[in-house]
Amino acid sequence: MGTMDGVFIMSAETGEVLIEHYTPGSRAAGCGVMEAFWSKMLDLDAAGLRVPADQVGDRALPSVMALPQCYLFHTKSNTLVFACAAQKEIAPLLVLEFLSHLIEICSDYFGSELSCEDIRDNTVTIYQLLEEMLDGGHPYLVEANTLKELIQPPRLLSKMANALRIGSQVSDTLPDSASSNIPWRRS
Repeated sequence: MGTMDGVFIMSAETGEVLIEHYTPGSRAAGCGVMEAFWSKMLDLDAAGLRVPADQVGDRALPSVMALPQCYLFHTKSNTLVFACAAQKEIAPLLVLEFLSHLIEICSDYFGSELSCEDIRDNTVTIYQLLEEMLDGGHPYLVEANTLKELIQPPRLLSKMANALRIGSQVSDTLPDSASSNIPWRRS
């Protein structure tokens, strides 16, 4: 069974790749994958078949595409495209469920109406979330409450502190749900 080699977040309006997260040791094709996806979207536009950016993924392109360099899975949220590249076969529903869960987590962390600005403003937090949700390219559907114990959601005060480089969003201790019930293993 394959693994997820790269996770991407792209603007469906401009084609700008906002987030690129690669699995360590993967041979993912990088931004070339998203450029191929964007060119397919532009081809639909030229043929008059492209739907508005807020409907990308609904009818425009199939959710799973076989590109020359990899398989590309994608789903949308408002005007954002959440995508994943895999060079080997992987269960498509697992990947699409992961992408949907990532959208839910981002909406929970940054507000229900995700936008490009939300992604740009919270890039560090998104990379931290992806590090917790992916292990060697294998997706884990981590509950939002557990993630919030590990990585604090951004607030106005923490955004100001991060701008001044004071403090951290990463908790100093593991949440109780992540540690063992055996007392000597907690330390």
